[in-house]
Amino acid sequence: MTLKEALRVVKQKKPVCFLVDQAGHPDYSVYSEFFGMNVASFAGPAKLALAERPELIFAFMVRQPNFEFRVHSNHIYYDDLNDKSKESLEILTQRIQSEVEKAIREYPEQWLWFHKRFKHSRS
Repeated sequence: MTLKEALRVVKQKKPVCFLVDQAGHPDYSVYSEFFGMNVASFAGPAKLALAERPELIFAFMVRQPNFEFRVHSNHIYYDDLNDKSKESLEILTQRIQSEVEKAIREYPEQWLWFHKRFKHSRS
């Protein structure tokens, strides 16, 4: 799904899910701190949120010992970001990436990356 298609879905008041633990393209990303590194992160969820003001929820699943899954979720608040500026985009993208990092730190055994998440980094 493209960002344009996601925008159409959000305007219909339907949910959209983004996988935000991937490495972003260095030319089209916001750089945010992630595990102590300044890495390219997808800005699509933040762009969409700042444009349309939907409820923003971070969610992930944790596999339980009995092989069932428990869903964890929480709101990402951004009422203090009242514009679509580059600064607001960077702040909200950082909040999203901080939630990803927090989940991975809490449940590191649940994460397995087959891609190079840190391939686009800046000092």
